[in-house]
Amino acid sequence: MARDRKLNQLIFILALIFMGVRINLIGSISLTEIYVLLQTPILIKWVINSSLPYLKTLCLLFLALILAQALSEYMVQNSFVNAVRGIAITIMALLLFLFFLKILLQDISLIKWIPIGLMIQLILWGDRFGYAETGEDTYFKFYVAPMIAYIVCYLSMSRINLFRKNILWIFLFASLFIIIGGARSSGFCLLFCALFYIIYRRYKSIKIKRI
Repeated sequence: MARDRKLNQLIFILALIFMGVRINLIGSISLTEIYVLLQTPILIKWVINSSLPYLKTLCLLFLALILAQALSEYMVQNSFVNAVRGIAITIMALLLFLFFLKILLQDISLIKWIPIGLMIQLILWGDRFGYAETGEDTYFKFYVAPMIAYIVCYLSMSRINLFRKNILWIFLFASLFIIIGGARSSGFCLLFCALFYIIYRRYKSIKIKRI
C-alpha cells in the first residue's frame, strides 16, 4: 500500500513536470499527454466503475462537445489535419482531467505538489510555448507572474501560522503586483481567489440560495 502510494506520488509529480516537454507529431504534444493517452483504457474502466457523483455525466457532456466539434469542423469544411488537432485538444483535456482526478482522489495530499511541480516545470523548461523569450513584457507575463502565482498557491496550503494568518494579504498584494506588471489574467485570478476567501470567511459556506 505504501509502495503504491509512493509510486502514485512519483507519477503525479513527474506528470506535472513533463507537461512542459513538448514534441511535434500532428501538433504539439507533451510527454505527459503521451503517457496519459497510454492510460486511456485504465481511465475508461475507472469511469465505468466509479460511483463518483456526476463523473459519468461530465464525460457524456464532453462526448457531446466532441461530436458537436466534429460536426462544426465538417460544416465549415476545415482541413482534416486542423479538424483532428481541434478535436484532439478536447479529448486530451478530458483525459488529463480524469488522470489527475483519479490520482488526487486516491491521495488528496498530493494537491500541494501541483504548484511545486508547475514551478519546477517552469524552471526546467520555461513556459511551454516559448512566449517568455520574446520580450520583457512577455517574460513577466509568462514566467514571473505564473511563478509568483504558484508560490502564493503553495503558501495558501502551508501550515505555518505566519502564512495562514496573512494569506489574504499575500493574495491581495501578489495579485495587484501581477496586474500592475501587465499580466492581468493571472493577477485577476488571484484577486478573485482573495475575494472568494473573504466571502467564505464572512458566511463560512457558499450556498446557491444565498447567491
